[in-house]
Amino acid sequence: GLGLAIVKDLLQLMEGSIEVQSIQGQGSTFIVRLTLKSSVGPDNLSEENKTAGQGKEINQLLRNARILLVDDIEMNRDVAKWVLEAHGCQVVEAASGEAALEILEQTKVDLILMDLHMPGMNGIDTTRAIRENPKYQNISIIGLSATDFEDEIEEWAKVGVQGHLTKPLDPRHLVEYLRQHNSHLHHLEYPQTK
Repeated sequence: GLGLAIVKDLLQLMEGSIEVQSIQGQGSTFIVRLTLKSSVGPDNLSEENKTAGQGKEINQLLRNARILLVDDIEMNRDVAKWVLEAHGCQVVEAASGEAALEILEQTKVDLILMDLHMPGMNGIDTTRAIRENPKYQNISIIGLSATDFEDEIEEWAKVGVQGHLTKPLDPRHLVEYLRQHNSHLHHLEYPQTK
């Protein structure tokens, strides 16, 4: 089901694999294969290890991040939540723009993933309302949408959407986006490693 699909995506992010052996009436065996790399010091990092180090840095940022995930479709929230929680962040869910605004009144968040095309109060109106409140000026808002037309993205930017991810969300793209645009999390403090 959906759980296995998510596990497979997570394993692919970790350059691993999963196999299933099933016998009707007896049950199933799941075999997970992962190659785990040892840590090395920062002075002798190879290019491959530098990339792994960047991944470790984003994992440290995410471990301290509370992310507000706003999407009216539960399955979309489930996939994003699994991926983000696997990288150590805390996810607060909202199924509507109105619910997102209520959560912001009660909970401090560091990043918002905002579905831009929701029924009722859509993501554009919700972003506009968030940006009108001085308390929320430092929160990055990343838009989620099935479309990526340039003129739409420009309009979203005008109301305060600072980035965009295309739906359906691909777990690898979500993590890679956060790696490449980690300035959205720059204001977070995280433990430094030596």
